[in-house]
Amino acid sequence: MSEADLRGKLNPTLQPVPGSQHLRFVGDTIRFELSLAQTTADPLKVCLRTTLGQAREVLRSIIDPVESGSTPTDEGWRDLEMSPDDGAWRIDVPLNQAGFFKATAYVRDASGFHHWVEGKNITISVHPAHTRFGNTIYCAFPRLFGATKTTNQPATATLDERLAKFEDGGWTIIPPSGTLRDLTAELPHIHGRLKCKWLHLLPINPAPTTPDARMGRYGSPYAALDLTAIDPALVEFDRETTGIDQFVELADETHRLGGYLMLDLVINHTGWGSVLQENHPEWFRRLDDGKFENPGAWGVIWEDLVEIDPGPVALWRQLEEAFLTWCRRGVDGFRCDAGYKVPLPVWRYITAKVRLKFPDTVFLLEGLGGGWDDTETRLTEGGMQWAYSELFQEFSGSQVAGYLDHALKQGSRIGLLVHYSETHDNNRLAEKGRDWSLLRNRLSALTSINGAYGFTCGVEWLAKQKMYVHGCAGLNWGADENIVAELAELNELLATHPCFRDGTKLTRLSPDESPVFALLRESKNGDDLLILANLDCDKENELELALPPAWQQPTDLLGQAPPNTDNILFQRERARGRESASTTTRFRLVKGAVHCLQHSKPKPTEPPIPERLAQCVESGIHSDAYPSVIRWTVSNANRVTIVPAGHDLLIEHDSPFRVCLSDNESLYDSINRQSQFVNGSHFALLECLCLNETWNLELIAYGNKTCRISAAIEFLPVEPEAASVFFNFELLDCRQLPMSLLTNGRGAMSRMSAWLGELQSKYDCVLAANLHLTLPVDRWVMAKRLRVWVDVNGFTAELDRTRMISFGAGERTCWRLEVPAGEGRSVQLKITADMPRGQNAIQFRFEAEGIGQEDKVEATVRLDIEDRSFHEETKLDAETKKHFREATLPLAEGVGFEFVPSSGRRLVALATCGRFFLEEEWCRDIPHPVEASRGQVASGDAFSPGWFQLPIQFEQAAELLISINEPTEQTLGQADCPDEIGWDDDWDGFGQTLNSAMNAFVVQRGEGKSIIAGYPWFLDWGRDSLIAVRGLIAAGRLDDARAVVGLFASHEKDGTIPNAIFGDNDSNRETSDAPLWLALAIEELADKSGEAFYAQKVGEGSRTFLSVVKSIGESYSGGTPKGIRMDAESCLVFSPVHFTWMDTNHPAGTQRVGYPVEIQALWIRLLAHLAKLEPTGGGSSRLAKAEQSFVDLFWCDERGWLADCLLAKPGQSAAEATTDANLRCNILIAVSLGVVSGSIARANVDAAIRHLLVPGAVRSLAPLPAQTPHEVRHDGELLNDPANPYWGHYEGDEDARRKPAYHNGTAWTWFLPQFCEALVRAWPSDPGAVEAAKGYLGSVAGLMNEGCLGQVPEILDGDAPHRQRGCDAQAWGVSEALRVWHLLDELT
Repeated sequence: MSEADLRGKLNPTLQPVPGSQHLRFVGDTIRFELSLAQTTADPLKVCLRTTLGQAREVLRSIIDPVESGSTPTDEGWRDLEMSPDDGAWRIDVPLNQAGFFKATAYVRDASGFHHWVEGKNITISVHPAHTRFGNTIYCAFPRLFGATKTTNQPATATLDERLAKFEDGGWTIIPPSGTLRDLTAELPHIHGRLKCKWLHLLPINPAPTTPDARMGRYGSPYAALDLTAIDPALVEFDRETTGIDQFVELADETHRLGGYLMLDLVINHTGWGSVLQENHPEWFRRLDDGKFENPGAWGVIWEDLVEIDPGPVALWRQLEEAFLTWCRRGVDGFRCDAGYKVPLPVWRYITAKVRLKFPDTVFLLEGLGGGWDDTETRLTEGGMQWAYSELFQEFSGSQVAGYLDHALKQGSRIGLLVHYSETHDNNRLAEKGRDWSLLRNRLSALTSINGAYGFTCGVEWLAKQKMYVHGCAGLNWGADENIVAELAELNELLATHPCFRDGTKLTRLSPDESPVFALLRESKNGDDLLILANLDCDKENELELALPPAWQQPTDLLGQAPPNTDNILFQRERARGRESASTTTRFRLVKGAVHCLQHSKPKPTEPPIPERLAQCVESGIHSDAYPSVIRWTVSNANRVTIVPAGHDLLIEHDSPFRVCLSDNESLYDSINRQSQFVNGSHFALLECLCLNETWNLELIAYGNKTCRISAAIEFLPVEPEAASVFFNFELLDCRQLPMSLLTNGRGAMSRMSAWLGELQSKYDCVLAANLHLTLPVDRWVMAKRLRVWVDVNGFTAELDRTRMISFGAGERTCWRLEVPAGEGRSVQLKITADMPRGQNAIQFRFEAEGIGQEDKVEATVRLDIEDRSFHEETKLDAETKKHFREATLPLAEGVGFEFVPSSGRRLVALATCGRFFLEEEWCRDIPHPVEASRGQVASGDAFSPGWFQLPIQFEQAAELLISINEPTEQTLGQADCPDEIGWDDDWDGFGQTLNSAMNAFVVQRGEGKSIIAGYPWFLDWGRDSLIAVRGLIAAGRLDDARAVVGLFASHEKDGTIPNAIFGDNDSNRETSDAPLWLALAIEELADKSGEAFYAQKVGEGSRTFLSVVKSIGESYSGGTPKGIRMDAESCLVFSPVHFTWMDTNHPAGTQRVGYPVEIQALWIRLLAHLAKLEPTGGGSSRLAKAEQSFVDLFWCDERGWLADCLLAKPGQSAAEATTDANLRCNILIAVSLGVVSGSIARANVDAAIRHLLVPGAVRSLAPLPAQTPHEVRHDGELLNDPANPYWGHYEGDEDARRKPAYHNGTAWTWFLPQFCEALVRAWPSDPGAVEAAKGYLGSVAGLMNEGCLGQVPEILDGDAPHRQRGCDAQAWGVSEALRVWHLLDELT
């Protein structure tokens, strides 16, 4: 060994002591401290190895081996580095999760050797936060709350003579029972008047009712026939609710009143003839003679019970599901009857399954018949929290002292022992009188740990009749003589006084044999109480105690006079001047008296808040660090809230609540939390779930009444997943049927459904041609749909949705279908469709897989045709029939037909093989459900001139070419298209998916290029093209970008450019933002291409790109012909009505006349651009003025975001304008362009997260009351509510419904990238913000996996489930996602 070898020398020691056991609560912090026997100069790394903070991993390590049959593992350990501090190493670990955890520590020296602390692991039982104090339990037997409630009748009252005869004759006589609703009616008494926290229900399951299967007049609730069912006798018949509904009513009302619900659930046996016994008799114990085993106790055999054999794992899973079922119904805890009879591994599995989904659940062990070792292991490794105390059967001074010593020691170490003053198995306390009952209740309550004390229904009314599970004893309810007030006083004390909270030190002061029991309770904050109890109700007793002088004049908190005392001062202690001088006090207590003495008022105390919850509540926009927290309130219920990976979900409400996240298809089918009160509101935290799924959220709020609110939460994946292939089961689950889009680079398109031959819209078609030779114009539909039948060896099948295997789309469309081939065989048919670049044509290829040379396969194909503009419909009548018949002829050469309705339109359908049969078919009323939802004509017609018979041979495909106005000599099989996408391959990266999608929009326009705004109906719009071109620039597609920018720059005149170009008509120049987007595109293109780009010529003239940028700036400053003009006072830009991208008209959805926010942002960006290009040109002063005016006039401090527009008339200055502070998405452009930063930028992004963001898009208007009323009128009629202008669904009539919604709530996909860019601008240089932005942007992938596959739709409904609307392939949605994805990649 070398001299530097430290092995055996460091001898690390740890506090807490190894092997020690500790009880803590969620929200606490536990400190670990390590010291060394020998110091060293060598570098050391000290780590705590622990399972703390790893609750899910620990639980899974218990569950997975059971469910998979694998070897159990001890998982969940992690290392936390400890910090050096004055010769030791320390770490404070926050306890944010309930569970049973372990810890140890080690030192790693410079050689890498680990010096471990000697001894066993430290164990820490972390209990739910709500169990810190006030755990008073009211045990209710629901049967007793009926008509007999107010009596004091015995449990087995004598039947009247008439009924007795029936019983003697073998009839089953079951008297009336109280119901769950009877009990619910008394909850204000239990939780309000008595102030009990827990309602503990004896079992409520159905019980045996036949005389031979029960041992009394009623079936025993402990003889459950079905662990998840409710005894019908407990249910009130009302024809509207079930027994489960009525139980949930009880649970809801319990929670609303601030209580918790505990259910007695018995799993060591069932009733005779139970569901489990009938279906799985092998799960039950049998005696040697083969008979089922009946349990028993106290010399009694319970023949109505059957003992379970807990060995089979399949039984464990049935049992845990029973517990979970009741948790889902609102149960907060379980009394585990005879829990010691259920083996520890079973309890570990059950509690782990429950805690995984309901972490705050409490398990109360009834282990009175087992040993202490059984209790201890179940309270630690077994996952339980509480156990029954035996105080109820301890009476003498020595018995009480001895047992409470044990209970106090164990309760602070492993779990609370609950002092029930009386149980349902014991004689009633009131049998011995009021004083005895009061004594035992006060003793149980005041000696409890954390207020864990319980009593049985009727105790408060001094009920004397013993409960009997086969009977119905009276409760003496409402009796004049009672102890209701006294018990309420006790419960209030246990719930509010610091000396009954966690961390209180309890010290017995009385001698072992003393008839007066004395207990000192000292809280963590220095308060103390003295409990004195005369255990004898027959005589007065005395006790002498040495106490500090402060106790000379105590107050009794039970509202009674303090006991009589005699005080004797110890002079010797006083003479020494010690501050701890004490007085010996003799207390004289009357018979059965109990006192709770206090010498000073307690200090106020609040329970600690879990560290992470506190951090999340405090996190916000003012932090320089990005807060990875998504806040959810009920205002978000009408949208799907998205949560990026690594983010916590914080639920907030103004009243107490419980929240459940559920997904029946998930491994964890529910996650449940209870709210905590923090800073004046109620919160629940769900930490970093990373589930990559959409979950259902149900919030149950307990205000003046119980309210249930449902919503959806989408947890985003770390990486987006845009699919290229969908299998049949996936298609069936899609909210919107996938479509394919094929284009040719000239403006033509094909849109076909995953279900071959089915249509959703009049825009769906096999081929819609662009008939102009050089310019994009309105498309012309001539080939509507393809219908296919396949015959294999005489077995014919239509290729419809029932035959689908998979569907793939992208730059090629592919269907794979399965058809019968006879004798149990099947054949796969593969159909691909390609659109040759630059041609109005589409080519289909038919291939069969799984056939032999002897198989005969033929495809019958019908092409349905139309002859219309793509905005119209075909309606068949005599004239249109004549039109189609006269224009259709078989091909003179080749297999197929031609349709030539005019000299300018010629459709040819040509096959490579087979035959064509001219046999017309008129197709009427083909449904168009999309148009129906838009208030348009809901169907259309088509004509099929005949059918193709295409033989598909072994290893040989059949092909069909459909072309419009293309040469007939077009060669089949040579389409200019990319290689086929592999069926099992995903897209090669999300960025590549977006880049490929962008190919569909870039088209030729004469010698240049333009961008189609969207399919199926848009052409090339100026604004859309110039926003979309930014994505091409970012992706490095500079040639395409220069062509597009050059096209629009060549049209710039006096600061204006075309808003849209219809053919070669560029007269529509009513846009104030398109020229600014052009200037921005030129700036970004120059950044990529180099400064020399500015000097390049635009078009055929002498102008340069620099002169175009300067022309826009000068024209805006001085005023354009269309009325755009800079306000000289503020240097902001006035925009005329309908000149922004929110430009709907007739009716005007959003006029926004004045100074719109995004126009100012683009203008300020242009001023900065010009100032950079010409530093001495005087633009800097205008820039500074505009920037200051923007912040001064647009920031709305009362709302916390920028105004959307300063509403003004022409000629009005910005300072004179009316502020429209309604929250719209446009504010994000000011952040994404860098016009605002810091707290203002963060506030705007935060507002968008809270109100605007939906999966894949951003709402155009927040669903908030309008600060500035916003009217939408059409022909004088008011269409909306001006005070609440948000419109969440885009459907119905265009003028009356769709236009008012278009920019007033509808969510836009092109704004999601703007939001993501704004996010990283608001928190610059923060990796967390970048990862969050990537997560948000990745939600676009979900849109690309529905609707038009591989494309991004134009808009979504603002309300959930956010159905895709508008164009289902929109250029700027794709290109902006592409641009910002590249940006985020660069920042990563």
